[in-house]
Amino acid sequence: MLTAEERMELDVLAKHGVKIRELAKLTGRSRNTVRRYLREGEAAARRKPARKRPEKLDPFKDYVVARVAAAAPDRIPATVLYREIAARGYDGGITRLKQFLRGLVPAAAAEPVGASRRIRAVRCRPTGRTSGAAATSSKCSSRRLGGAVRHTLSSATTSASRR
Repeated sequence: MLTAEERMELDVLAKHGVKIRELAKLTGRSRNTVRRYLREGEAAARRKPARKRPEKLDPFKDYVVARVAAAAPDRIPATVLYREIAARGYDGGITRLKQFLRGLVPAAAAEPVGASRRIRAVRCRPTGRTSGAAATSSKCSSRRLGGAVRHTLSSATTSASRR
């Protein structure tokens, strides 16, 4: 493919009467390339879009779209849909189905900044133990928030209680 400058140079030299063979030597392109650019002009610079080839999934796209729409707002796993269309004669791969499904399902809305860092208030209850590891791990700090007292456990206790 020639650059815009090379095409312009070819046009100017051709108008001055330079032969195609000499133009090919000057630009380092084949004679056929030079001839095509001189004959077609701008159209030769643009590539023709490739024809859309039929895919293995094409006959089943309507079925998949209907199934996804019927299940909305719930999502159907790609493996389930793959099994269904494979039973109907689809012999392609699951990856192509997943790519197609990705285009159907809108991207999930981004979670607001700071929303994932929620502080949970936990009620503190005395354990009745006064010695050992349990007594040290049940440290409680209370804060006054909006007129109510909130008790929160220390991080050591909350991570142990989540297990």
